[in-house]
Amino acid sequence: VAIQGFRTMEFVKNMGFNLKDDAASYGFKNFVKEMFFDSDTNMVVISGVPGREINRDKDGKILEGQARTPGLNRVLPSWLMCEARKNINELAGSQRALNQGNLAPNHYWDKTANAMNKAELLEQMEREIKQYGISSWKWYCHTDPAQTGNGFQCDDDNAQFFIEESRKRGVKLISVHKGYSYQSRKLGHLANPKDMEKAALRNPDFNFVVYHSAIQHGPNEANWKESNNYDPTTGDFAWHNVLMGIKQRNPKINNLYCEIGSFFNVLSVIDPVMAMHGIGKNIKNYGSDHVVWGTDCLWWGSPQWGIDAFKRFQISDEMCAKFGYKKLTKQDKANILGLNAARLYNVNVKAKRNALPADALDKLKVAYVEHGGQPDNAAHGWVRASD
Repeated sequence: VAIQGFRTMEFVKNMGFNLKDDAASYGFKNFVKEMFFDSDTNMVVISGVPGREINRDKDGKILEGQARTPGLNRVLPSWLMCEARKNINELAGSQRALNQGNLAPNHYWDKTANAMNKAELLEQMEREIKQYGISSWKWYCHTDPAQTGNGFQCDDDNAQFFIEESRKRGVKLISVHKGYSYQSRKLGHLANPKDMEKAALRNPDFNFVVYHSAIQHGPNEANWKESNNYDPTTGDFAWHNVLMGIKQRNPKINNLYCEIGSFFNVLSVIDPVMAMHGIGKNIKNYGSDHVVWGTDCLWWGSPQWGIDAFKRFQISDEMCAKFGYKKLTKQDKANILGLNAARLYNVNVKAKRNALPADALDKLKVAYVEHGGQPDNAAHGWVRASD
């Protein structure tokens, strides 16, 4: 189940996309088709949205499945990501999917004491690690699933408690939504990446992946370029520059990563020069070994259009000379498209490559084509629609 309507937004149409927006388009079958049949993707990390699960009913009985996630919490909860991962890997006969867990420091709250309900949080943490088999946490600091009126920061005391408990249980990878602050009218300021500095320095054994490279405003907002305070003389833009500043102040910091979902793929269509600045600065400051591929698909349909764009992508000679960027090498692109994520998620790249030819999912892909299946190509490629 997903929140329908995104694909029919005017800015998506303006990018030249013509995507179906019915429930089936966001369903599991279409996910498999778009990710594995209609793209070059070999592995996926399933990332959720900030809903929370209800552990027990009023009688104390442990809830299971859909009963855990009523209302908007049902969009893509941790238990459903787990089921999707299991189904994909079973279908493939090999490891093709990993899943994150949605649990965050403000999900279980004692409203009387106005404090974290540590017992409930730890119960859910145990469940997500042991039962759901998560590989990373996914945090949204600017959201409030427990309806407390508060978000959180990655460097506050509650987040540190969470980190210490997660450390005890062996999960030391945290993926954090940063940027796209419009998603919360009251708590959007908490999507600023400034809190990542202290969190990363305080926890050097953890890795933190900053989603969307922290760009503050999306192209669905009016005057998005002006709102991002984009400066063509420097190539800086709002909140991305904050993330770059962390590395500039702390050149030895090695556990922060820039994810580029709904960053590179969107900018490559909307403003290719801004895309050059974004990728150029990510690599200049963090190195190509600390930039992680992402697309935010299925929101954007199949990821193939973004993959094709990145394979073709290069920073101009003029911008390299003026801003100190470097041309992307084949190794840079290989790092970004998969090797960096494989390292973060402890995926054996050589073993995966050896397993792919005998993979049942690839056989299904061949059968799909032989029986007349063709990619929808609705959002494949990156040519802007005609005026």
